[in-house]
Amino acid sequence: MDRLFSENKPSLVIGYGNADLPFNELQYGLSAFTAPSFIFSSCSGALLCDGSTVDAGCQLALFCVNDDGGAYGVGSADTSCGCAFEAGAIALQNALNNAGRPKILD
Repeated sequence: MDRLFSENKPSLVIGYGNADLPFNELQYGLSAFTAPSFIFSSCSGALLCDGSTVDAGCQLALFCVNDDGGAYGVGSADTSCGCAFEAGAIALQNALNNAGRPKILD
């Protein structure tokens, strides 16, 4: 990760990769940077911007935003309540809080 971000420190990292990636290690590697990150997976491989997928040799695609003036946060919520709308509102509130832009959603 140090080599990947040696020239530009991202403000936000969004990743998409194969389901067999060591996500704990990946998240640990990204935690050295202050940027919020969100990594998700699929058994179909890393998704490219043009909608195609890459072969198994490329297991991870990262979308990085470089914007020192921006405010970015990642949020999640427990969906066991059975209410998708409520879980979505909680996840959004958590993302706003993590971005340093708290606002109480009505």
